[in-house]
Amino acid sequence: MTESTYALTIAGGLSILVATIEIPSTSKTTIRSSLSAWFLIYLIILIFGNSMTTLVAGVLIPKEWPIPQYVSSAFIGVFGFQVVLKNMNVKIFDKGVLSIEDWIAKARDLATASAIRTHAVSDKRRAIKVAERLKANPNLNAFVTQFLGAGVVTSLDAIAIQNQADPLLIKAFALAFQKPEEAGAL
Repeated sequence: MTESTYALTIAGGLSILVATIEIPSTSKTTIRSSLSAWFLIYLIILIFGNSMTTLVAGVLIPKEWPIPQYVSSAFIGVFGFQVVLKNMNVKIFDKGVLSIEDWIAKARDLATASAIRTHAVSDKRRAIKVAERLKANPNLNAFVTQFLGAGVVTSLDAIAIQNQADPLLIKAFALAFQKPEEAGAL
């Protein structure tokens, strides 16, 4: 393998690391929720940009550099890409069309939004499963009173009767959606 191949491999790994930290962090979700087509598009853009700046850094770094050239060019390339993002605009007919930073930001925002949607759907599915399990628990009324407050059982029973719904299911849903961690532990 050549020095460039090593540098690109390290840059790709760093790009994956940056994306898998950044998207869950900005979306406040899990890595699993972050994995989507938008995440992949964001990652591809990031890898491409980081690879280009890594190759440029590899040419600019002197051979007698104290750190192996492929390591330093990868790190300088990945972190140097942020500098390129801040200072490079695409212009057509002397008009700024879109900066590369805007492209990356749009891809990141779409990946973040996708992670949030996926996480919300996952939370709802989890709450429904917990509610179905809680419905059969003979102590459901006590748990609802403990976690949701006194008088809530009566209110939920009235809502269920008014809507011709299953009172146990209404109470289980209320507990599972309003107190998901506590309900999941029951």
